[in-house]
Amino acid sequence: MSHTLPHITVDGRAVISALPDQVTLSFQIVESALDYGKCLQGLANRVHKLRADLNEGGLDVLELRTGQFGIQPRYEYDEGKQTFRGYEARQHLSLPMPFDKDHLGRVLGRLSQSESQAEFQLSFGLADPGPQQEEALAQAVFQAKKDAMILAAAAGVSLGSLQQIRYGDEPVHPGGGLHVRMSAMKEDAPIEVDPANVRVEAKITATWSVASL
Repeated sequence: MSHTLPHITVDGRAVISALPDQVTLSFQIVESALDYGKCLQGLANRVHKLRADLNEGGLDVLELRTGQFGIQPRYEYDEGKQTFRGYEARQHLSLPMPFDKDHLGRVLGRLSQSESQAEFQLSFGLADPGPQQEEALAQAVFQAKKDAMILAAAAGVSLGSLQQIRYGDEPVHPGGGLHVRMSAMKEDAPIEVDPANVRVEAKITATWSVASL
């Protein structure tokens, strides 16, 4: 008759903190007009101005990507009556750049004078979280084995060989974000950006065999 060998299963978790080395600028531009064509042209003009300002700020505008784009009619309702108010077009764009506080400050200064009047958000992260992920996994395994040894000793058994180990991707937590209306920015009041550290987490589940002492 087969039987299951005694075993101990333990979860291990670790968190690695690191300074962000990348910032992603996410933009939203909204244009409205009564005429469909004028609405699209107005949006295109504002995107063109944004590209020019980013280029003047020393950024590679070839990395500027559109995430969403759309245009739809606008209506107002009054006492059950629908009135057509033209069209509204939206475009969402994003651009990653290496995080350098001084360079970012200059870019924000340029954008504060942009005629695009875009709204934007900054999000901070790691260009390559691989090394931090590897370190977190190694620490998670170490912690799981340490806890398994403590449990085995408390139970009066000895820890045997590793039988199984499972892990899943854990999130990389950004170091913080900032949402800004360009129209609210003032040239004589520069924005100071000091993002929090990025947290990279790893979690594993490991099983060891055990034997009587």
